[in-house]
Order: sequence, then C-alpha cells, then structure tokens
Amino acid sequence: MIKNKLITQNIQWLISLGGTVELMQIIAELFSFTKQFVIMNINESKINNIKSSIVFVENDKNIGHWVYYDNNGIMNNSYYFDHQKNGSEHFCQTYAILYMLGHNNVYMKKKFTDKLNPGINNYSNNIKVVVSFWRYMFNFSKPLKEWMINEVKSINNYDIKHNYLHITNDSEKIDKKRINELLRYIYINSDEISR
Repeated sequence: MIKNKLITQNIQWLISLGGTVELMQIIAELFSFTKQFVIMNINESKINNIKSSIVFVENDKNIGHWVYYDNNGIMNNSYYFDHQKNGSEHFCQTYAILYMLGHNNVYMKKKFTDKLNPGINNYSNNIKVVVSFWRYMFNFSKPLKEWMINEVKSINNYDIKHNYLHITNDSEKIDKKRINELLRYIYINSDEISR
C-alpha cells in the first residue's frame, strides 16, 4: 500500500476510473473482438468456468482484485504474472483491461500488453505502460475523452462528498490539461508508486 498521501491522492482517481464497469465495457466494445464479454463481481470460492470476462474477485475478507479470464477460461492476473507488486492496491483494473485487449486485439497487444514485463525491476515500467494506455484512451476520440473527463469529475465529486482524497475541491476545474498533468505525475513517480 502506498504510504505517501500526495501520491495516493494523485493516483486514486485513475484507480477509480479504471474500475468503472461502464468504461471497461466501452473499451471492450471499441477494441475487442470478443462478442460475449462480461464484467462481474464474484467471491473467489464461487469461481467456476469463467471465460471472456474481467472479474473483480473478492475473498472472504472483502479484499478484492481485478483479473481477466480469457476465452479458454485461463485467469490472467497481474500478481501471478508479476506485473504488479503482490498485494499492492493500484492499477489491477487496468492490467485486467490490458490482458483482455492483448487477447483480442493485435494492435493493442503490440502497443501496450506486450510492453508489460514481469519482476520487481519492471513494476515502474509497467506503471508507465498503464499511463501510456490511459493517455491513448483520453486521446482516442472526442466523445470518449469528454465522457471520461465527466466520469473523472463524478469520481472527484463522490470523493469530496465522502471526505476521501480527491483531485481538487472544484470538479469543474478538471479538464484535459489537468488529466494530462495527473498522468504525467503518475509517470514521473512510477518508481515510488511501484514500491
């Protein structure tokens, strides 16, 4: 878990955005050849024959982790692949999306998924791949960019309302420039985030 409050504040919005089920579905529909794609929340004791799905797996302690089950029912897990520090609480949502894209879209596989590497010496690099992916998404199309910026504003408003760490006290100040600044911050601080 990240102990630096400033870093947590500057990455939490992306963790929340990446775990937005509607956004995952939009990305799957835009870039995936999978027609029967599902996003679900399931207790790890009930996993059975899951295919073509991004899954939020909860254990009995209500601790969860996003994974992707491919078309053959094989789980793709950022902890098991050692793309992310085991037990860390960042970006597993994005890794699950990248695994889904890597199995279903050759361009996205080459551009992002293939750039993920295992091992502690690569955690920082993998976070940079995550940032590159989200930069790409924010620049993919004007309607998607606008929708995502509005989603970040909604996340920020929710965080303000619940007294959670948030980007700014005025969500209307969140725009493409602010998003790029936040992504740059994550990129620059990837070493510390990955520890």
